[in-house]
Amino acid sequence: MYNKKKATDKPVGKSSGLNHSSSGKASEKHNFPKQNDSKKASDVCPVHKKCGGCQYQGMAYKKQLSLKQRQANMLLGKFGTVLPIIGMKDPLHYRNKVHAVFAFEKGKAIAGTYQEGTHKVVPVESCLIDDEKSDAIIQTIRGLLRSFKIKTYNEDSGYGLLRHVLIRRGFTSGEIMVVLVASSPVFPSKNN
Repeated sequence: MYNKKKATDKPVGKSSGLNHSSSGKASEKHNFPKQNDSKKASDVCPVHKKCGGCQYQGMAYKKQLSLKQRQANMLLGKFGTVLPIIGMKDPLHYRNKVHAVFAFEKGKAIAGTYQEGTHKVVPVESCLIDDEKSDAIIQTIRGLLRSFKIKTYNEDSGYGLLRHVLIRRGFTSGEIMVVLVASSPVFPSKNN
């Protein structure tokens, strides 16, 4: 993450520096992708101000990288030279570890994330930074809750079964791990 050598020394290897992407989609050049200072309306998540999962979503990617570089310099600069952050070619749908919580709202099962600083579930149909296959799996699980009449866990009452789901995708291996976190080892309709 940082280089203890003098600032005049060149970085060693391709992977030197901070890499924002865990998916291997980083650009090979050290320059930023061309983008306008403002984002298109279609590129901004409709719940980015509520969910707390992507605080930088409402700003241009170049500005996001600049802020992250400044923070990395502030936190790691005292230990050595911080190399430039390598921007991604496509800064959307890169997150390979997705965590979703489930709840019932007005009699319907919803899937999403906790609102920042609370345990209120913000419904998220599709997340712009989560892997698209993970989003599809979450929506499938939400549909299965309805089909099998499985209740989501309610922390206040202690009633319900499904607490949350964790999905991890290996972009290189193609493998997907789905972990259902439940309040009981007895899972209704487990054979189905």
